[in-house]
Parts: sequence; C-alpha cells; structure tokens
Amino acid sequence: NGKERSRNLGVYIRKKYNKFLGNSSSSEELLARSTNRERAIITLQLVLSGIYPDSKQDSFEIIYPKRIQDVLLTPYDCP
Repeated sequence: NGKERSRNLGVYIRKKYNKFLGNSSSSEELLARSTNRERAIITLQLVLSGIYPDSKQDSFEIIYPKRIQDVLLTPYDCP
C-alpha cells in the first residue's frame, strides 16, 4: 500500500545515502518541508521514519507554509 511504499522509500534513501545522512532527526540538523495538504505531510512523515527509524514518527518538525506564502507553489508566472 501507499504508506508502506513511502516508508520503504525512506529505508532505501537511508541505505543509499547513509554516509551523508546523520543519525539525528533534530530540527537543528534536519529541515523537512511539505505542502500543507495532510496526505503530503503524512507521506513525508513516513519517508522520514524510514530514514530515521529510531525516531518517533510524530517527532519530525515539518514546515508547511500557507499556499499564498509558498514560493514553490506560487500561482503567478515568473517574469
């Protein structure tokens, strides 16, 4: 299912980039960004729980700006 695939993606990322990833998921070392959609936030939590299996899933600090403030989802065309 989708949740399992998201977590497995995190496990894959951990295996592939283990040398580059720290063991800490603290907000001082990790910036996790999502859209403000619940499904996107849950997916990111699952991926992070695969990358950092020793952390609690709800312990990740995820930022998600409001759509109007999100420069990545801006409704305006670039000049």
